[in-house]
Amino acid sequence: MTFKQILIIIFLILIVLISKTQGQEPSSTKKQDFPFYLSYNNHSWAFPFNSIFRLNPQYPGLTTGIEINYRVRSKSKLFQTFELGGFLNQASGNALYFNSNLAFRYSFVPAIHFDIGLGLGAFNSYRINDIYRLTESGNYISIKDRGVSALSNNLFLSLGYNLSTAFNKELTLYVRYQWIASGAYWDLTTIRPSGLLHIGIRTSLRKN
Repeated sequence: MTFKQILIIIFLILIVLISKTQGQEPSSTKKQDFPFYLSYNNHSWAFPFNSIFRLNPQYPGLTTGIEINYRVRSKSKLFQTFELGGFLNQASGNALYFNSNLAFRYSFVPAIHFDIGLGLGAFNSYRINDIYRLTESGNYISIKDRGVSALSNNLFLSLGYNLSTAFNKELTLYVRYQWIASGAYWDLTTIRPSGLLHIGIRTSLRKN
């Protein structure tokens, strides 16, 4: 299955989910609760939906962010994410990234929901080897790697389980697959494809 076919399937799923929101009652919650999330992620140099569940070796990272709600209904929500993250990959290089995604959430049952999001961001890649510069005297000196910055676009799919009833507070456990395409940081390829498998928690920053 090609990436184009995958995008078409995701788009069709999104249309179906949005159509199910018609006729839903607005949520009784009026204030922004600014959900905050934190996740551990495992990075893969991979094209979309490849090596999703590769667990060995681990190339660890962290991602944190907040959500801002635009439209909240009884079973669905349209929201924006702002997130900052990074990972350490000894094979293909380390990175820091900032993303903002427009996302849609649909709850199949009160405790389980599905998210889909698309967005843009900035991606800063760092080499894993030392960098040297040739001086006028003909000697090489080691220089600091400031990374290579590039614009990026990304998509994510996630499945969450609401633990609020069990813990008597706003708390959700989720699994997320995210794919980021950014400008390459070396000359062998024109893009850097990054697959991230997240396991995280989400809670509300607003006190009840």
